[in-house]
Amino acid sequence: MQLSPYAEAKQIFKDVVRFAIENRGRGRGATGACCLLSLDEEVRRMDKAITEKFGVRLIHVFTTYLEREALFSDLLDDVKKDVKEPRRFEEFLTRQFTFLLALSPVTLPGELLEEVYVLAESPRLAITFFDLAESIALQYALSRSAVAHIYLYGSSIFRRKVMEARAQMGEEKYKTIHDKTVVKEVAPSLYVLLSALNLVTNAIDEKLETYPTLGQLSVRRKLQAKVVIQTGIGAALAKALIYGVAGKTELYIPSFFVSAVLGNALLFNIWPMAQSQINAGQIAHEAIAIYKRVKEQIQQKVRAAGRLSLRQLEIYYELADAIRDSVLAYLIVNSERAELREEALNELLRIII
Repeated sequence: MQLSPYAEAKQIFKDVVRFAIENRGRGRGATGACCLLSLDEEVRRMDKAITEKFGVRLIHVFTTYLEREALFSDLLDDVKKDVKEPRRFEEFLTRQFTFLLALSPVTLPGELLEEVYVLAESPRLAITFFDLAESIALQYALSRSAVAHIYLYGSSIFRRKVMEARAQMGEEKYKTIHDKTVVKEVAPSLYVLLSALNLVTNAIDEKLETYPTLGQLSVRRKLQAKVVIQTGIGAALAKALIYGVAGKTELYIPSFFVSAVLGNALLFNIWPMAQSQINAGQIAHEAIAIYKRVKEQIQQKVRAAGRLSLRQLEIYYELADAIRDSVLAYLIVNSERAELREEALNELLRIII
């Protein structure tokens, strides 16, 4: 029996999550990490590994879904014409969209409770698709900023299971599982995976920490923890999950598709400009212009959709997301090329914060 794209996406991402947790820190980094909003070498290794190990399966699910509606493939082909690295652009879009299908809260709500990774066998403590989905949505509600532990403890079901397990195993055994498994193994691995999908980043806080004055703003320096923020595309995915729960329709799925097309197109268009070392203010103005152009391009296609319901699609990727992601891209590109002066980084932060 042929699986639905949702069920198949869950199978793939169960393997992807397990691979990310069990293989974090292994392998060689990728070169030419265009449009990857991270300075973390582990993220770049994961980015490469996902392509090599899961790329074919992800593409299969992605294309199967696109075949359902001509609007999707037409829109993708139209936007790709203006992107300098169309293969890489589609690669990011494929991962993000298939991940949303795996976390789908409407189509297969029961399967969201399917276990993805087991943290402890006795008493059993596992992370599910529901835990990932709720944690990503909660991070958005918390202004997109949190320590990496949120990808476990951000789930109401996981917290309840933790309390039950804690009562059975005792405080000392639980502390061992928390300190070793959660803090050092699972939470950082989930950050690496989500960052390789371009949904979150640690780049701002990581960069802040290196400066004498701006370093005082670094949350990581004070907490001694991996602090992450959602990128614009990560925020769009979180909004799609929230709309999916609230709206009880599948329209959040194509809405995320058009939002992710817009967000990735913005990044892939702004990256060459960031490499030319235009100042931060110019990058923001360019981002606004690109965002408006691509958004109008998408809306023209959406307005002409064959199905009436598709003409009502929301765009979750907002102008503020575009500015945020473009400045992040500027920061990352120029951090690689030369150390940014503290004054220059302060200029960027006036836009980011």
